[in-house]
Amino acid sequence: MDNIWFHLVAVRSGTNLSLFRNGSLVTNSAISVALINYSEIWLGRHLCPGWPTTCPGSYPVLGGIDDVRLYSRALSRQEVRLLHQFEANPLPFLTIALKTIRLSLFLELGKTNQLESSTNLGIWTPYGPPFLATNSVVYQDVDISEGPQFFRIKWLIP
Repeated sequence: MDNIWFHLVAVRSGTNLSLFRNGSLVTNSAISVALINYSEIWLGRHLCPGWPTTCPGSYPVLGGIDDVRLYSRALSRQEVRLLHQFEANPLPFLTIALKTIRLSLFLELGKTNQLESSTNLGIWTPYGPPFLATNSVVYQDVDISEGPQFFRIKWLIP
């Protein structure tokens, strides 16, 4: 289902696992597998070598994941319901977006340089005119609201 989001919660309490969707309990089951704490957590899609023919340990996920929370204790049914209500009615809210970044250019005095930008790390285009380094460090504020950009600095050899 396109453009449909679900609030999904898994709660493990001892050997009991409860799954919730949109604040409502979907299933509750005892688990017999011993859970081991690892230094990494995988969220989303895991494809091991050989997938799909030789890898039963893979689990591709179709869709997106947004806003992941981990708690140090099991949430109660009431807490899961309240969390869903809070997330379903997010007003007021705020978003954070970077509009400008500051580049720090470390230069050799007296050399002519060219700042370049790319959207894909494959095609580079000049970002502004070439300039002569009159300071060893130059700061350049760049508007990045048009999308992700990568930057590099090059010496121009006359």
